[in-house]
Amino acid sequence: MENSRVHDASRYDHITNADISKVGFYTPAEFKAQLFDWAEDDPEGEVIERGRPHRRQDMPNSGQLSKEQQIQRHKVELEKLLKAMKG
Repeated sequence: MENSRVHDASRYDHITNADISKVGFYTPAEFKAQLFDWAEDDPEGEVIERGRPHRRQDMPNSGQLSKEQQIQRHKVELEKLLKAMKG
């Protein structure tokens, strides 16, 4: 058992203190808050990100059903379920 700890520790011999300072552990709320600071520190990243393809912004709610469509889908699914239970 002791031998395995030495082996595990040796995996990290090549990591410097500068590398370790780049590692952080955050709660989800802290991480989200930190994103804004990181974005401000990386203006080149904004240029790269804007050059990448993104989903179309002109289609809000394109994946969501209207209330009427939800009711209709619910009825259809309920009918399928009742038919399966009888059959």
